[in-house]
Amino acid sequence: MMKNYSSAGSGNNMNLDNCPIIFDSLEVGYNQIKLSFLGVGGVYMLINKKNPQRIYIGSSVNLARRFQEYIHLIKGIRQPNSISQEEIKKTVASNWILIILVICTPQLSLVHEQLALIIWKPTINRYFSVVPRINPQWSDISPAIIQIK
Repeated sequence: MMKNYSSAGSGNNMNLDNCPIIFDSLEVGYNQIKLSFLGVGGVYMLINKKNPQRIYIGSSVNLARRFQEYIHLIKGIRQPNSISQEEIKKTVASNWILIILVICTPQLSLVHEQLALIIWKPTINRYFSVVPRINPQWSDISPAIIQIK
């Protein structure tokens, strides 16, 4: 089931179990989740409304912070540090559809991101293989290993 949030929605009734969650813009998405998704990890998709073939897939251990980075990037507060960010910067936040594909632990985010890259074949991403990384604060990565198997 897809949950859709537009600029008219309050966002106060978001249920993390109901993914994907669709926002009609990056701006609306960020404003709706900036407090409730602070420190929440997951995988997301950005779709350019003006050119829907332009899709980006990403993951973050902190979705609220990542979307704030994109807002700052688009407003010129932050400078891009990748080709993907260069393209995202060129389009206003209201012209990006934001879809949160899955909410998950940091240990599982890369697994879900790799699956999303395979399924959706995004056109903005430069790389289609996720580089595995293990953070020292992750005490147990066995859930990710089980998921991969």
